[in-house]
Amino acid sequence: MIPTLQLDFNHHKDYERNEAGKIIVTAPYKTPQIYPGSNLTVETLVFLLIAKWLDGIPFYRLSEMLLRSKIEIPRSTMSNWVIGVYLLYLELLSFFPKLVKSGRMIGVDETNYQVHKELDRKNTSISYIWVFRGGRSIILIAETSFKSILGWG
Repeated sequence: MIPTLQLDFNHHKDYERNEAGKIIVTAPYKTPQIYPGSNLTVETLVFLLIAKWLDGIPFYRLSEMLLRSKIEIPRSTMSNWVIGVYLLYLELLSFFPKLVKSGRMIGVDETNYQVHKELDRKNTSISYIWVFRGGRSIILIAETSFKSILGWG
């Protein structure tokens, strides 16, 4: 087993002098925030999404794994980030079904799963995840509480 790579950065401040000989401290360029009001970066969001949905690691387990590397991100924060970014970019995400439909062929796969503590639904009810592939190599994943895919895009 290969352990997680640990990096140690040496930070230094950049200084320069103006014509009068005074030191001017220049701040580094601040990248735009993907989720305003948080310290979430695009790289962190991609890491969370891949760990959760491709690797199948629940947020509570991911939080414990990060804590072993002295990175404290509670699972509630991870959930809030993912939901917040989704709601913030929901209008942009509605563009992807059109791209999937633009291709000559569409591939579709259905998987059923169970969601616990879902609002107005029993714990025994089944939900569905639909994976669509088509258009310009777009892969779209949609979740429904019913078996029909009518109106998915």
